[in-house]
Parts: sequence; structure tokens; C-alpha cells
Amino acid sequence: MKRILTQLWGIQPKDLIDKFSNSQFKEGIEKAKKLGHEKIFNEKRKIELELGAYNIIETLLNNFILATYEFYIQKDEKKLSFKSKRALELMGEDKPLLDENLYTMYQRVIDYIVGMTDNHAKYIANQFNGMGY
Repeated sequence: MKRILTQLWGIQPKDLIDKFSNSQFKEGIEKAKKLGHEKIFNEKRKIELELGAYNIIETLLNNFILATYEFYIQKDEKKLSFKSKRALELMGEDKPLLDENLYTMYQRVIDYIVGMTDNHAKYIANQFNGMGY
């Protein structure tokens, strides 16, 4: 597959800036990137938000993936632990289906989480952590 893509698109440099032939544009973009790394990407509040986002995603994945795995193993919603059953109920019509393989079940979980707004993801993670409001 990689060979086919290389034939179609050519070898892509790591950084698209390398494709610029105009040195002024290239220099301007390099300066903007440097400024972004120095002033934006390493700003304390941004780092705090990123770390919080990792915790939210981890909480969502831990709960939904574990519930999905239990469902896959048990093959019956009635045999699930209370927590797993409730977690899957949160997914509504997006929850995994019994006749699916584990990969497809996990893909449903990922699709469900990706479809959440930031606020909804934070709300659900807080509910899982017992910090609901």
C-alpha cells in the first residue's frame, strides 16, 4: 500500500515548508512556527488543558472499552456487571452489537467518543469519576 501511495503522490517531506521555493514565505512560516512553539504550544494554560483532556479520554476509554470487552466475553447483556451495563446504556443506539467482532465493537466505542463535544466528554468523564454536577 505504501508503495502505491508513493507512486501516486511521491515521497512527502516531513515538513511541507520544504516544498516552498520562495525563501521569504519559507522564512516567514518558519518564524511563525517557532513563535507558536515558544509562546502558544508551551503556554501553561494550554498544557493544563491538554493534560486534562488526556484524563478525560482515558476515563472514557477505560469505562467504555472495559464494558464492551465484558459484553464480548459474556455474550449477554443480562450477565454484565451493573457498571458495564450502565456504561453501554449511555451509548444508546451506538452501543456494540452482540453479533459484531471485538474490533468492530471497539470501533463503535471510538466513534461514539469521537462524536462527543468537549463539554459532553468532560461531563460523562466526571460522571464516571463520581464528580457529576
